[in-house]
Amino acid sequence: MQCFTFQPTKMSDLFSLQPTFVEIDGLKLRYVRAGRENGTPVLLTTPWPESLLAFHALWPALTEAAPVIAVDLPGFGRSEGRPEVMSPTAMGRFIAQFIEKLNIGPVHGVGPDVGTSALLFSAAASPKLFESLVLGSASVVLEHAGSRVLDLIGAPNGAFDGLEGSDLAFGALSQLMRTPVPREAVEDYRLSSAGGRWAAAAQYIKSYAKDLPNLPLALEKMNAPALVIAGREDPVAPLANADFLGRSLARARVEIVECGHFVWQDAPDKYADLLTEWIGGAYKMI
Repeated sequence: MQCFTFQPTKMSDLFSLQPTFVEIDGLKLRYVRAGRENGTPVLLTTPWPESLLAFHALWPALTEAAPVIAVDLPGFGRSEGRPEVMSPTAMGRFIAQFIEKLNIGPVHGVGPDVGTSALLFSAAASPKLFESLVLGSASVVLEHAGSRVLDLIGAPNGAFDGLEGSDLAFGALSQLMRTPVPREAVEDYRLSSAGGRWAAAAQYIKSYAKDLPNLPLALEKMNAPALVIAGREDPVAPLANADFLGRSLARARVEIVECGHFVWQDAPDKYADLLTEWIGGAYKMI
């Protein structure tokens, strides 16, 4: 059923912010920041195929609770990318560079979807940069990956060349997202995947075949508390992935939401409640 529909415009603080660009290792990254002046910053990384505007429904609650930075990682959203950074291990290094560049660490790293594996590799290599992690809606074990992820991993090189990326992105969103989306976000998602950008971003998923088998070793090195938020009906990242993280991380709490893949979009009140409770001090109890 086609569910990706427009929502009447209702401006939030996130839509009204003017994005900033920072150059790291030759790439310009788009980010926004707002919220309280004091406290441990919350770093939000973009899910795919959305952009930092994916967090529009969470923004009021989060910015009231903490300093907040939302960033389009290289190759995602409206940030520049290049092939050699499109893997979880390379993206993990880039997240560390971003935190150090902005001098915001340690942070609560929030990385649903593609951000989960990148944050895990980043926190394993640079533990002092992270106060805690919020993960989920992500395939972290190849044998538990959803069919869509496996199809991308197995697609031959060049399979998406010449296809319009925004059409591919909207096809996936229409099938998986359950609630309407503000027009500003829809336009930003379109530009984020336009032309060959979707195909370039898909290389990140294809790299799972090489990177995810190394993730268990990285998890053994981690001691940061982690909150795993997963949708019970997620076809992209089945619950076995959340269960794996709950068993493998030294300090983990798993929360299952009655939802599909896009928990932050389709169940924003629940996601915001879990996140604000977590950064408000619940993470210290894990």
